[in-house]
Amino acid sequence: MNTIFKNTIKFFLICTIGLLTFSCAGFLEEDTSSFLSDHVVYETDGGTESALAGVYSGMCDYEYFPSGYPNLVSASSGGLFTNHSSSKDILKMEALPTNKYLNNTYEAIYIAIVRSNSVIAKVQDGGASQAVKDRAEGESRIMRAICYFNLVRLVGGVPLRTTPTTTETIHMPRASKEEIYEVIIDDLKKAQTLLPEENPVKGRPSRYAAHALLAKVYVTLAGNDNSSSYWKMALEEGKKAYGKYQLVPLQELYDVKNRNTKEAILEFQLTNAGGRANYWTRMIAPANSNHTPLATANPYGRIRPTKYLYDNFVSQYPGDPRIDLSFIHNSYTSRDGSSVTITYPDVDSTISSSNRAKESFPYILKFLDNTYTASGSTANFIYYRYADLLLLLAEAENEVNGPASAYTFVNELMKRARECVSPPAAEPANWAGMTQEQFRERIMQERRFELLGEQHEFYDLRRRGPEFLLDYIKKHNAHPTNNFKASSSSYSDIQYPETMEFVTKAMLLPFPQTEIDSNNMISDEDQNPGY
Repeated sequence: MNTIFKNTIKFFLICTIGLLTFSCAGFLEEDTSSFLSDHVVYETDGGTESALAGVYSGMCDYEYFPSGYPNLVSASSGGLFTNHSSSKDILKMEALPTNKYLNNTYEAIYIAIVRSNSVIAKVQDGGASQAVKDRAEGESRIMRAICYFNLVRLVGGVPLRTTPTTTETIHMPRASKEEIYEVIIDDLKKAQTLLPEENPVKGRPSRYAAHALLAKVYVTLAGNDNSSSYWKMALEEGKKAYGKYQLVPLQELYDVKNRNTKEAILEFQLTNAGGRANYWTRMIAPANSNHTPLATANPYGRIRPTKYLYDNFVSQYPGDPRIDLSFIHNSYTSRDGSSVTITYPDVDSTISSSNRAKESFPYILKFLDNTYTASGSTANFIYYRYADLLLLLAEAENEVNGPASAYTFVNELMKRARECVSPPAAEPANWAGMTQEQFRERIMQERRFELLGEQHEFYDLRRRGPEFLLDYIKKHNAHPTNNFKASSSSYSDIQYPETMEFVTKAMLLPFPQTEIDSNNMISDEDQNPGY
């Protein structure tokens, strides 16, 4: 039996009296007569809500949004750095098909797909109120769309499972990317008709989230074809969600205690009740600093900005308040206040060469939880926010009509950044006077600045094609502060091959070996090119 699905075909019912877990791992060989039937589960509003909660528990599985996914997507992006030894292959864009983060994240995504499929297939036949049934189906369709959107951009075509898994559907070939996108688009269009304008459950998506996500899908499909009809489709979908969300002050946005702000389009509710939850702070914070004053277990300081990214940001917008709000740079104080550590872009010549190497990269400050104690934190995971939509609208508007009307969207972000300090800063100045080509280049750079560390880097560096990725690599490689032979090899900058062969391979991660080994309809010959 397919080992992925022996592990992933699980059904969670979260009831008001507590958390009841019914594991159906290997259910084809088990007697399931004691499990609650679909009739019972979907008969009431409460039971239907519990089934929907099971979908969200899949999205919030430790190996998905709390930990595995952000580590995988950040480290493999080419836009960030990691000192993590187990992630060196993905950092170099030479991921092994057996990489544990790749395989664990892939499996976790399918957990959520399996649970979404169950709700989508069964909820409308239940006895709950129509409003609850529609909302449960709509939310499950958005979750399934997110899962397949992540998979198709990471590894390409995957087995397309859209119904509850049976013995006949365990083994399936890889579907084409086009087939995957057809399901994604169909799910989002149906969700738009099923979901209310405002979800009665705080933190859950509305129909406008489906419009916003579909705009992002269309921009991805447009790729680097500046004449693609998908640009116009993205603009139309995005405008349906325009104004339905709001930018909030950056200090409010980056403070993880402020959950589900008006800027959130898709935000996942995490808790450390299970002991691990959101690992972001542990991944990014320095090991011993006043940024985690309550820590009883040191963070890793693992995911770091590249020097190229940081210096590019500072050079483009000197004095931009987002710099101090996004990075731990120059220095930081120890947790007990007894010492100060000098960090990038400064250098402390008095410390050991290995420690100088360690501090030769800045740290990410965004979404750091200063109440972190050990392991995970209760911070939510923001998958999609309004600033991202504004940048996508600006990009699509520029492709359809040129930059004249596109400035409006991006300048909302410039204004928000300037006014997050008092008196307002001079930078970042409003955009003006660009050609269409100049705007096209700057908007991709702006996404790296505004959305730093929010797990968009992998996708943004690839969606405009291998030539775009190659141009980025050349600029990264040529950055003057890079040190490709640091005294501590864990902190050596990565020099990527500057060939079309390399970037063509790096457009995708390898197809996970776990699926190849356990799926009778997929073999090593189906592996992604170059791996």
